[in-house]
Amino acid sequence: MKNSIVFLLKISVFSPLLFFSQVGINTTNPQATLDVNGNVKIRVIPETPTLPGYKILAINEGSFEVTNVSPSLFSSSNNGTVSKASSSAGLSLLSLDVGLFNNSWNIVKFENVEINSTNYTTTTADFYYTVPSAGKYFISYHFKNNTALSLSIATNAQIGILRTPTTGNSVLIDSRNLNAIGIALVGNYYFENIDSVYQLQAGDKIRFVYNKGGLVNLGLGLLSNSSGSNIIYKVSD
Repeated sequence: MKNSIVFLLKISVFSPLLFFSQVGINTTNPQATLDVNGNVKIRVIPETPTLPGYKILAINEGSFEVTNVSPSLFSSSNNGTVSKASSSAGLSLLSLDVGLFNNSWNIVKFENVEINSTNYTTTTADFYYTVPSAGKYFISYHFKNNTALSLSIATNAQIGILRTPTTGNSVLIDSRNLNAIGIALVGNYYFENIDSVYQLQAGDKIRFVYNKGGLVNLGLGLLSNSSGSNIIYKVSD
Protein backbone atom coordinates (compact mmCIF):
# COMPACT_ATOMS: atom_id res chain seq x y z
CA MET A 1 0.00 0.00 0.00
CA LYS A 2 2.84 2.40 0.80
CA ASN A 3 4.37 1.81 -2.59
CA SER A 4 1.07 2.57 -4.28
CA ILE A 5 0.63 5.82 -2.35
CA VAL A 6 4.16 6.98 -3.11
CA PHE A 7 3.68 6.20 -6.81
CA LEU A 8 0.45 8.20 -6.97
CA LEU A 9 2.08 11.11 -5.17
CA LYS A 10 4.93 11.14 -7.70
CA ILE A 11 2.45 11.27 -10.59
CA SER A 12 0.45 14.09 -8.97
CA VAL A 13 3.60 16.15 -8.30
CA PHE A 14 5.21 15.75 -11.72
CA SER A 15 2.14 15.60 -13.98
CA PRO A 16 2.01 19.43 -14.47
CA LEU A 17 5.55 19.27 -15.80
CA LEU A 18 4.55 16.54 -18.23
CA PHE A 19 1.70 18.56 -19.69
CA PHE A 20 3.03 22.15 -19.55
CA SER A 21 6.79 21.84 -20.07
CA GLN A 22 8.65 23.54 -22.94
CA VAL A 23 11.40 21.83 -24.91
CA GLY A 24 14.35 23.75 -26.29
CA ILE A 25 16.83 22.48 -28.87
CA ASN A 26 20.02 24.55 -29.02
CA THR A 27 18.52 27.03 -26.55
CA THR A 28 18.36 27.16 -22.75
CA ASN A 29 15.38 29.51 -22.81
CA PRO A 30 12.61 27.94 -24.92
CA GLN A 31 9.77 30.31 -25.82
CA ALA A 32 7.31 27.73 -27.11
CA THR A 33 6.26 24.12 -26.56
CA LEU A 34 9.03 23.21 -29.02
CA ASP A 35 11.67 25.90 -29.63
CA VAL A 36 14.29 24.92 -32.23
CA ASN A 37 17.29 27.25 -32.61
CA GLY A 38 18.87 25.86 -35.77
CA ASN A 39 18.16 24.18 -39.07
CA VAL A 40 15.31 21.70 -39.39
CA LYS A 41 15.27 18.77 -41.83
CA ILE A 42 12.19 16.78 -42.79
CA ARG A 43 13.35 13.87 -44.90
CA VAL A 44 10.06 12.33 -45.99
CA ILE A 45 6.78 14.19 -46.54
CA PRO A 46 3.65 13.22 -48.51
CA GLU A 47 2.79 15.26 -51.61
CA THR A 48 -0.61 16.73 -52.43
CA PRO A 49 -1.72 17.66 -55.98
CA THR A 50 -4.11 20.40 -54.78
CA LEU A 51 -4.08 23.19 -52.18
CA PRO A 52 -7.73 23.16 -50.99
CA GLY A 53 -7.96 21.57 -47.57
CA TYR A 54 -4.34 22.43 -46.71
CA LYS A 55 -2.51 25.29 -45.04
CA ILE A 56 0.89 26.77 -45.91
CA LEU A 57 3.43 27.24 -43.12
CA ALA A 58 5.08 30.65 -42.81
CA ILE A 59 7.72 32.02 -40.44
CA ASN A 60 7.28 35.39 -38.71
CA GLU A 61 10.44 37.44 -39.31
CA GLY A 62 10.20 39.08 -35.89
CA SER A 63 9.23 36.31 -33.48
CA PHE A 64 10.36 33.39 -35.71
CA GLU A 65 7.13 31.59 -34.82
CA VAL A 66 5.61 29.28 -37.41
CA THR A 67 2.02 30.01 -38.38
CA ASN A 68 -0.33 28.61 -41.02
CA VAL A 69 -1.49 30.73 -43.96
CA SER A 70 -4.50 30.17 -46.19
CA PRO A 71 -3.54 29.35 -49.81
CA SER A 72 -6.20 31.83 -50.94
CA LEU A 73 -3.83 34.68 -49.99
CA PHE A 74 -1.54 33.59 -52.83
CA SER A 75 -4.32 33.40 -55.39
CA SER A 76 -4.20 35.92 -58.25
CA SER A 77 -7.85 35.36 -59.17
CA ASN A 78 -8.91 38.39 -57.12
CA ASN A 79 -6.28 40.77 -58.47
CA GLY A 80 -8.26 43.99 -58.77
CA THR A 81 -5.44 45.72 -60.65
CA VAL A 82 -5.90 43.62 -63.81
CA SER A 83 -7.17 45.94 -66.55
CA LYS A 84 -7.45 45.84 -70.32
CA ALA A 85 -8.50 48.24 -73.08
CA SER A 86 -8.36 47.81 -76.84
CA SER A 87 -9.44 49.15 -80.23
CA SER A 88 -9.90 47.00 -83.31
CA ALA A 89 -11.56 49.57 -85.57
CA GLY A 90 -9.27 52.52 -85.02
CA LEU A 91 -7.31 54.24 -82.26
CA SER A 92 -7.92 57.91 -81.50
CA LEU A 93 -5.11 60.46 -81.18
CA LEU A 94 -5.66 63.18 -78.56
CA SER A 95 -3.55 66.26 -77.94
CA LEU A 96 -1.15 66.04 -75.01
CA ASP A 97 -1.01 69.10 -72.76
CA VAL A 98 2.42 70.68 -73.11
CA GLY A 99 2.36 71.07 -69.33
CA LEU A 100 2.44 67.31 -69.02
CA PHE A 101 5.10 66.51 -71.59
CA ASN A 102 6.61 67.37 -74.98
CA ASN A 103 3.70 68.16 -77.31
CA SER A 104 5.26 66.19 -80.17
CA TRP A 105 3.55 63.23 -78.50
CA ASN A 106 -0.16 62.42 -78.66
CA ILE A 107 -2.33 60.48 -76.23
CA VAL A 108 -3.66 57.21 -77.64
CA LYS A 109 -7.27 56.57 -76.70
CA PHE A 110 -8.59 53.01 -76.73
CA GLU A 111 -12.29 52.78 -77.49
CA ASN A 112 -13.18 49.60 -75.59
CA VAL A 113 -12.37 49.11 -71.90
CA GLU A 114 -12.82 45.36 -71.55
CA ILE A 115 -11.66 44.66 -67.99
CA ASN A 116 -11.86 46.83 -64.85
CA SER A 117 -13.17 50.09 -66.24
CA THR A 118 -12.91 51.73 -62.80
CA ASN A 119 -9.11 51.90 -63.16
CA TYR A 120 -9.35 53.92 -66.40
CA THR A 121 -10.37 57.52 -66.95
CA THR A 122 -11.65 58.11 -70.46
CA THR A 123 -12.96 61.44 -71.76
CA THR A 124 -13.06 63.25 -75.10
CA ALA A 125 -9.72 64.86 -74.20
CA ASP A 126 -7.84 62.23 -72.19
CA PHE A 127 -7.29 58.53 -71.53
CA TYR A 128 -5.22 57.11 -68.66
CA TYR A 129 -4.93 54.32 -66.08
CA THR A 130 -4.66 55.25 -62.38
CA VAL A 131 -2.37 53.02 -60.30
CA PRO A 132 -4.38 51.80 -57.26
CA SER A 133 -1.42 50.82 -55.03
CA ALA A 134 2.37 51.00 -55.06
CA GLY A 135 4.29 48.07 -56.51
CA LYS A 136 5.73 46.48 -59.62
CA TYR A 137 3.35 46.42 -62.58
CA PHE A 138 3.43 44.54 -65.85
CA ILE A 139 2.38 46.78 -68.75
CA SER A 140 1.70 45.59 -72.28
CA TYR A 141 1.11 48.13 -75.07
CA HIS A 142 0.48 46.96 -78.65
CA PHE A 143 0.11 49.33 -81.60
CA LYS A 144 -0.47 48.72 -85.33
CA ASN A 145 -1.30 51.04 -88.22
CA ASN A 146 -1.86 50.36 -91.91
CA THR A 147 -1.21 53.25 -94.31
CA ALA A 148 -0.37 53.84 -97.96
CA LEU A 149 2.41 56.27 -97.00
CA SER A 150 6.01 55.51 -97.93
CA LEU A 151 8.00 53.42 -95.44
CA SER A 152 10.73 56.06 -95.29
CA ILE A 153 8.32 58.74 -94.03
CA ALA A 154 7.68 57.03 -90.67
CA THR A 155 11.33 56.62 -89.70
CA ASN A 156 10.98 58.48 -86.38
CA ALA A 157 7.48 57.35 -85.39
CA GLN A 158 7.36 55.93 -81.84
CA ILE A 159 5.05 54.60 -79.15
CA GLY A 160 5.66 55.19 -75.46
CA ILE A 161 4.37 54.89 -71.90
CA LEU A 162 4.04 58.16 -69.98
CA ARG A 163 3.94 58.18 -66.16
CA THR A 164 2.52 61.23 -64.37
CA PRO A 165 3.08 61.05 -60.58
CA THR A 166 0.82 62.77 -58.05
CA THR A 167 3.60 65.34 -57.55
CA GLY A 168 6.41 66.15 -59.96
CA ASN A 169 6.91 66.01 -63.70
CA SER A 170 5.70 63.42 -66.17
CA VAL A 171 8.31 60.90 -67.31
CA LEU A 172 8.44 58.72 -70.40
CA ILE A 173 9.24 55.38 -68.76
CA ASP A 174 9.54 53.47 -72.04
CA SER A 175 9.45 54.09 -75.79
CA ARG A 176 10.06 52.13 -78.98
CA ASN A 177 10.49 53.06 -82.65
CA LEU A 178 7.86 51.60 -84.95
CA ASN A 179 8.77 48.74 -87.23
CA ALA A 180 7.56 48.87 -90.83
CA ILE A 181 6.64 46.20 -93.37
CA GLY A 182 5.46 46.84 -96.92
CA ILE A 183 2.93 44.44 -98.47
CA ALA A 184 2.15 44.71 -102.18
CA LEU A 185 -1.42 45.76 -103.03
CA VAL A 186 -2.22 46.12 -99.32
CA GLY A 187 -0.07 48.96 -98.01
CA ASN A 188 2.51 49.50 -95.32
CA TYR A 189 2.18 48.29 -91.75
CA TYR A 190 3.73 50.20 -88.86
CA PHE A 191 3.73 48.30 -85.58
CA GLU A 192 5.46 47.84 -82.23
CA ASN A 193 4.88 46.24 -78.84
CA ILE A 194 6.05 47.21 -75.36
CA ASP A 195 5.92 44.46 -72.72
CA SER A 196 7.79 45.09 -69.49
CA VAL A 197 7.60 45.59 -65.69
CA TYR A 198 7.78 49.00 -63.99
CA GLN A 199 7.91 50.28 -60.41
CA LEU A 200 4.87 52.53 -59.87
CA GLN A 201 3.37 54.51 -57.00
CA ALA A 202 -0.25 54.81 -55.89
CA GLY A 203 -2.00 57.58 -57.79
CA ASP A 204 0.35 57.52 -60.79
CA LYS A 205 -1.42 58.18 -64.09
CA ILE A 206 -0.28 55.96 -66.97
CA ARG A 207 -0.90 57.26 -70.50
CA PHE A 208 -0.21 55.43 -73.74
CA VAL A 209 1.33 57.87 -76.18
CA TYR A 210 2.33 58.08 -79.83
CA ASN A 211 4.91 60.25 -81.60
CA LYS A 212 4.04 60.44 -85.30
CA GLY A 213 7.59 61.40 -86.27
CA GLY A 214 7.70 61.96 -90.03
CA LEU A 215 3.99 61.25 -90.48
CA VAL A 216 3.22 64.96 -90.41
CA ASN A 217 -0.09 64.56 -92.22
CA LEU A 218 -1.60 62.57 -89.35
CA GLY A 219 -3.94 64.84 -87.45
CA LEU A 220 -5.89 64.39 -84.24
CA GLY A 221 -8.95 62.17 -84.06
CA LEU A 222 -9.52 58.66 -85.32
CA LEU A 223 -6.44 56.99 -86.78
CA SER A 224 -7.96 54.98 -89.62
CA ASN A 225 -6.86 51.37 -90.15
CA SER A 226 -5.17 51.26 -86.76
CA SER A 227 -5.61 48.86 -83.85
CA GLY A 228 -4.05 48.20 -80.48
CA SER A 229 -4.45 47.17 -76.87
CA ASN A 230 -3.04 47.64 -73.40
CA ILE A 231 -2.98 45.33 -70.40
CA ILE A 232 -1.86 46.35 -66.90
CA TYR A 233 -1.68 44.37 -63.66
CA LYS A 234 0.31 44.33 -60.43
CA VAL A 235 2.81 41.49 -60.05
CA SER A 236 4.34 42.27 -56.62
CA ASP A 237 4.91 44.92 -53.98
